[in-house]
Amino acid sequence: MKIAGLTLISLIILSISIQADENRSLPKVKHMIDTHIHLYDTSRDGGVPWPPEEDT
Repeated sequence: MKIAGLTLISLIILSISIQADENRSLPKVKHMIDTHIHLYDTSRDGGVPWPPEEDT
């Protein structure tokens, strides 16, 4: 019973903190930069599917 009560309290606290984060608005930005990388498996059959050289 003690664990079930702690689990319930933990879930309530978690849901309150998630709602608080959702209500906070983000500042307006002029530019947004997409920062991500592509990871290729160079050991796969056929190698890495690079675009053709004439595709520039």
